[in-house]
Amino acid sequence: MSQETRQRLGGRIRASAVALAVLGSGVATASANAADLRVHSSRTGSAEATVRLVVSAHTNSRCSASVRAPKTRAMSLPVLVTKRGRAAWRWVAPAGAPKGTWRFSARCTFRGRVSRATTSGRVRVARDGVRAGYMFPGSLDVVQGRYLHKPKSQTIVFDTSGSKGAAGDGNPGEAKYCTWGAWNLAKWLGSAVYGPPGQNDAKYWAANAKRNGLPVGTEPRPGAVFVKTVGTFGHVGVVTRVLSPTSFMANEMNGGDRLINRAQGITNEFGEYHEHQHTTENMLFIYQPGTQPGAYVGHIVQWDGDTKGQKTAWLVGQDGKRRWIPTSALYYCLKGHGVPGPDVLPAARLDEYPDLTGQWVTCGPSGYGAGSGTPPTESETPPEPPPPPRTWNETTGGNANTWSNHLNAGGTQGPTIPAFTTVAISCKLPGFKVQNGNTWWYRIAQAPWSDQYYVSADAFYNNGQTSGPLAGTPYVDPAVRDC
Repeated sequence: MSQETRQRLGGRIRASAVALAVLGSGVATASANAADLRVHSSRTGSAEATVRLVVSAHTNSRCSASVRAPKTRAMSLPVLVTKRGRAAWRWVAPAGAPKGTWRFSARCTFRGRVSRATTSGRVRVARDGVRAGYMFPGSLDVVQGRYLHKPKSQTIVFDTSGSKGAAGDGNPGEAKYCTWGAWNLAKWLGSAVYGPPGQNDAKYWAANAKRNGLPVGTEPRPGAVFVKTVGTFGHVGVVTRVLSPTSFMANEMNGGDRLINRAQGITNEFGEYHEHQHTTENMLFIYQPGTQPGAYVGHIVQWDGDTKGQKTAWLVGQDGKRRWIPTSALYYCLKGHGVPGPDVLPAARLDEYPDLTGQWVTCGPSGYGAGSGTPPTESETPPEPPPPPRTWNETTGGNANTWSNHLNAGGTQGPTIPAFTTVAISCKLPGFKVQNGNTWWYRIAQAPWSDQYYVSADAFYNNGQTSGPLAGTPYVDPAVRDC
């Protein structure tokens, strides 16, 4: 049970910070302009800690806050307006959060008068070689008061390196365990395998990845991450070879057959990579986008070994089989109907979609389908290519990060779009959900992004504005077509 001690500061502000941590419990005394403030900690039974910072002031005061640990850059919290005299932020500090005494600062303004308070204390979380930031991504919650300007994005952004914060080294696993080893072999996972507090062991990885937008299935594929979903901790590794539909080889760490420390899940291969054979029983597989079964269904595909000026092209049908596109006119007709591609694939990937010999694609104003018999031939005068697709101009209200994977704000990071820059947008589509719940993303048409990178629509005004605050602007421009 925790107890909060609060005192009024100059009749204007009082503050306290409560840290619910895992390694030990205790009370750390702090000072705040001669006020007696305290940090309390108690066990939570997981590797993370819940932190709550409470500020008491006049109703409708505007209060900002920050936290700083030794040798670590400070983290600022969004400004809140007090309700019934209080404002409170709550978040999860991950395993490996900054060491040492954390210093909390609060500043409130009311009718032009400013009051300040500080307090400090230790937030105890699991270490074991893991390094992370102050806050688990997306865990910030306002429990009292309201936002002055609701954030347009997460306080800490998911990124392709998997970093949990400014000080993170990217890897969500504990050193030498299977999760640590698998992530080092498949860094494209980024931060998609992070889960809620208490759900970061190996057996939760598939559920976390699916929640964060990575494809998950039951079929082993080379390069996929296998997830054993049973057992105390589960197990993960990277598929190296598929032996049969129900058997595969994988490279994995801590996958030994003899337990050295049962309580901590340490085997005789702790910190070592070894290749082992597995069956698909109780297994799920996380796929790098574009490598999952059926990734190119509905797409135009070509072979990367085709050296002709005009590569042979096929349309992959819903049955997973390829049908030849015999003429440029049919190709442009398909593109006019919005068919994605062409995706240029290696032979092994192309062969996953059998070629239906003697069948070809038909296409007309009303749609497209499959034909058979004698296919059409190219006319002597090739058709004019269709006009370039329409784009929409949208303007950013701040710096906007771009990513090759919109589903988990990861993959490869592209060039950042500077604040107040207008760019051409191809289309909109749902993707990774940012802090305020916005799931809309834009595909960027113009160079250097060239339809290969995506950006959250939250970073844009979406209403024709080109300057001013983003607060209150639409989540997305409804005029932009769907991808």
